[in-house]
Amino acid sequence: MLEHKNPFLPRVEKDNASLEFETREEQNDVAIKAQLGKGIEGLFQEFRSGKEMIRFDEFYAGIKEENRPFLFDAFGDFIQGMRRDSVNRSSLLEFLEYLEEEYFVDESIFSDLPAEDEILIAMKLSKIPEVRLTIGRIFTYDCLFALGTAGDHTTHPSESARQILDDSWDRLEVPGRLDLCNYLATFGFAVAKRRENDEALEAIFSFLEERKGDENEILFIRYAAIQSLQALGEAESKKKETPKNGRMSAELYTRRPEVLSQDEKEEDAFLRARIRPDANSYIETRMALVARDAVGMFDFSGIPQSIAEYRKVDVQVLRPEEALQELYFELFEDYVGDATLKGKSTKHGVNAVELLQQLYMPRMRFFLEENMGVPLNTLSLREQIQLLLFLVDTDPKTCSVAFQKIKSFGVPVARAFLSLEYGKGMGDKILSIAEVYDHVSAQKIFEKYAEIVDETEKTTEELLRKFFVKEEGKAVDRGKINDELLRRAKDIIVHFADIAEAKEGQQPSAEEVTVALDRFREDTVVFVSMFKAFAKGQTIEFNEIRGLEFSQRLPAEITREERKQMGDILQENWRSQIPSIADWVSEGFEKKLHSKNADTWFYILKKDNHVLGYVRFDERPDLGPSALYCGSLNVAPDFRGSAIGEAFLRNTIDHEATKHPIYADFFPEVRAGTAYVETFGSIVSGVEEIDIHGKKKKRLLVERRDDLNSRYKSRSKKYSREKLIEMAGQPPGRDKIVVRTFELPKEEEQFLDAVQRASERDIAMTRYFVDTKNPKIRYVAFEPRVFSVPSISKAA
Repeated sequence: MLEHKNPFLPRVEKDNASLEFETREEQNDVAIKAQLGKGIEGLFQEFRSGKEMIRFDEFYAGIKEENRPFLFDAFGDFIQGMRRDSVNRSSLLEFLEYLEEEYFVDESIFSDLPAEDEILIAMKLSKIPEVRLTIGRIFTYDCLFALGTAGDHTTHPSESARQILDDSWDRLEVPGRLDLCNYLATFGFAVAKRRENDEALEAIFSFLEERKGDENEILFIRYAAIQSLQALGEAESKKKETPKNGRMSAELYTRRPEVLSQDEKEEDAFLRARIRPDANSYIETRMALVARDAVGMFDFSGIPQSIAEYRKVDVQVLRPEEALQELYFELFEDYVGDATLKGKSTKHGVNAVELLQQLYMPRMRFFLEENMGVPLNTLSLREQIQLLLFLVDTDPKTCSVAFQKIKSFGVPVARAFLSLEYGKGMGDKILSIAEVYDHVSAQKIFEKYAEIVDETEKTTEELLRKFFVKEEGKAVDRGKINDELLRRAKDIIVHFADIAEAKEGQQPSAEEVTVALDRFREDTVVFVSMFKAFAKGQTIEFNEIRGLEFSQRLPAEITREERKQMGDILQENWRSQIPSIADWVSEGFEKKLHSKNADTWFYILKKDNHVLGYVRFDERPDLGPSALYCGSLNVAPDFRGSAIGEAFLRNTIDHEATKHPIYADFFPEVRAGTAYVETFGSIVSGVEEIDIHGKKKKRLLVERRDDLNSRYKSRSKKYSREKLIEMAGQPPGRDKIVVRTFELPKEEEQFLDAVQRASERDIAMTRYFVDTKNPKIRYVAFEPRVFSVPSISKAA
């Protein structure tokens, strides 16, 4: 009997020398694995300390028979945990080699288990490189013994080799079934090499042949069966060489898009100086395996051991003196929300991390690229995830049709298809565009959409890096943000696909589709700038963007429900400000909403399908070349005065002002009119008298010319509000700025008269704000009007 004092090992009972855990029979599986894991850790610590170890076969024999299958799950978990630990990794490999040489002396160490348990245990552990190169050989021998004795009444009574494989299959879900197909290729070669059991080899071939041709199985499994059968046929001639000393060799590399910002270039150079392989080296030939926006680490056989998104790599760990095999990145670490994939018809979630490894298997990649016609490295990590879901959730016939179209059009349609397929199952719309449009037109649409997908990925990265905070203790899911940003682009594709399907031969031109997509891209620029202004240097929660939709629409594109919501917001806003003219404003608004009005468009902000705010722009050539009139600045009452509402109004006007002179007007009693000057960067240029239902009323005229307005002295940092308040009532100084105060509505006529007389003398009102202590008081700054000076060539 062996005794030891290590507290991590199960207690040795002196009466029968058996190893028993101090647990009740009803202890659940997780607890049993955890306790067995402690026992394995105890063996490891004894090994590291140099003490005499208990033999592993005796350790195994001392565990309750019903708990023995859990030992190997615990063993696998222990190894995975240790290999992530740079301190223990080298000792781990030595520990496994020691077990192989000294303690796994019995080739049937777990031969008392059901044969399918032996197969599944060997399959799971063989995925770990350190195991595959050490004690994995023992597991293979045990499996050979199990299949070799199938039908032997003394060992595995009434079980055939094929029955054992079928029983193993039935206990697995998708990732495990893929692993089993892959394992049988290596295992089958071992069977053939030993030439001891033709029945076992025949069982493996028939088993894989059935999976290859089973139309009910997912395409991914069919591919795995095909590649496994080919591997079996070629194993003899293409046997991989074992690395020197039988040790694992891990390689690390990165791959980035060609277009990088200056900061990204500097960081990229830093990384590449430490991890980029030499030209024509072994590792460089494998660069095509990794996603274009990821860093990967592969073992000697080309199987990925970890994949991390490039931006999540901490450059501090990449010290020049650090060996490559010491680096480790969590698999799939930035896709927490997508780690379990569940499709339309999938009963159980499928682990994306495990499927990602399958996707990178050399033979699997070959089959996919051959059928799809698109190199995997041209797809982003997110798009590869979408491909995983498609392969899990699609019948072979549908997949075949999709792959034919993708192969015909190449990378752009692949990226468009995958971005639509993910989450919403709308990939068929991409296929319908490929069917209805001619090849050249469809190609233009796909290329434009692929550009948008790229830009959206970059935008998502920018939002995540600068603005978003952790939500409810979890990292914000980049996939969800990306999906929010792409939502309307997807809707555009679906919309035009539906029209094209309904009106065969009369489909919209490719130019119409690409124009709509370009408009979306422009809207996204404004949308992101809105969040930059909203954040004001602070982080914001993801729920601020969830469900938001920002779009530029023509009147004909606005739905009936949206019109009603917009009208309700307008009525509520005006009835709270100037009730007497609310109906008149509504009448003008309804005219602008006429579906044939092509000279007007709206920017609309919605959240969860409810309109939060909108701004109208009218083309006004009568006011000057490319001039626009800005009206209908309305934000829902609940959002009036909010940071998001202000950012929406300001950034839509800012965006249009970069291309056009902007004109507008407001009534003096509306306090929010100060925003036209202070927030939206306009000046007040004069006063206009209008007729409202037979009554005369005056309003202020404003204009924004970005080439001129920045030249006004009072708008510089030198003249803060506090400075202007000090100047009120004082004679003009060197900059000829005059500051006056008016009490509204009491002094409204004097206020309007002062603005009118100033405009007649080419003097503009350049500042306009409310007194913080008395909301009735307005501070107004006047200074000489700035005019554009024609160039010499134009004057001539």
